[in-house]
Amino acid sequence: MARKQQQRRDRISELPVDIVDKILGFLPIHEAAKMAVLSTFWRDTWFSLTKFIFDSRFLSHIMRKYRTREDSDIWVSAALYVINKVLNQHNGLIRTFVVNFQGNTRKSLKSRSFDIDQWFLFVTRKGVEDIFLSFMVGDDYRCYNLPNLKITARILDILVLNDSHFYHVPIYSNLRSLRVLELDCYSLVDFDKGCTRRELQPQPFVLNVEYLILSEYIFVSSDISSEFIHLLRTCPKLSTLDINLSFTHGFPKLRDEFHTVAQRLKVLQKLNLTEFVPCKPYVAFINRLLACFPALEEVVISITRSKRLFNVEGNKEVLDYYKDEVLQFSCCASTKVKRSFID
Repeated sequence: MARKQQQRRDRISELPVDIVDKILGFLPIHEAAKMAVLSTFWRDTWFSLTKFIFDSRFLSHIMRKYRTREDSDIWVSAALYVINKVLNQHNGLIRTFVVNFQGNTRKSLKSRSFDIDQWFLFVTRKGVEDIFLSFMVGDDYRCYNLPNLKITARILDILVLNDSHFYHVPIYSNLRSLRVLELDCYSLVDFDKGCTRRELQPQPFVLNVEYLILSEYIFVSSDISSEFIHLLRTCPKLSTLDINLSFTHGFPKLRDEFHTVAQRLKVLQKLNLTEFVPCKPYVAFINRLLACFPALEEVVISITRSKRLFNVEGNKEVLDYYKDEVLQFSCCASTKVKRSFID
């Protein structure tokens, strides 16, 4: 009898709360929610999750459940309703908050900016450290103004802003605690505008960002070199820089000002460059970076995975030629730098 009772014990429920929280964090959020019906223990655990990820898996679930032929976008309202309800019922701290509507919304979310304001204010009061936002805003390209986080966002560690002209960072937002910042080309421009407005204040604006990621370049006709240079100037503690090399199209010419700013980055030791294509502009851009950053110790260049690039006979020789152009570049600002390519 005692053995049967022992076999019936719910050993997972006996785990420490923080371990259970991590386990549920690996599940799609709609699957984690189903655990609430098992017992009071699981219901209380669901209400106190520290990681909320509303990503493509969550959106696919909402679409299957709510999408209709009459109104194909009704699921967007349903998704916002579910997120609001989950947050309103939550107890405890929130460490990670992810909303990724990329490639899924047809209509702009501008009309629902109040909901997004409330998400920001709620999670920052809950001690959020990591925020990832990605929205497809439709054809109007109107901006969403991030709410004022001056008081609430004091321990924000990671901020990711992607996809089109959707974000404006208010001048008084507290971003001093940021350690990781990820931007695409549009978000870079708008983020820089916010930084420029702050510099009108008595105290010069400086970020404590240690890891900067320029994740994706979506074709724009304008030169965004000045925004890139200005962002580097505001990040004097930068130690790792990731650049998707498609950004090369946005930096047609890096002026002498770039060299001056780059020389001040004394702790920038690692440079990760992705989506390398064997061509003169990419090689020239990489060598320009090598010639300007004085403290580099490691440069890792990832070759694009595009199958079309290597299906043509002779492209392997072309790739090797341009790789040598980078590996044998002798005018590096740092004497310690090691360069490598990965497929």
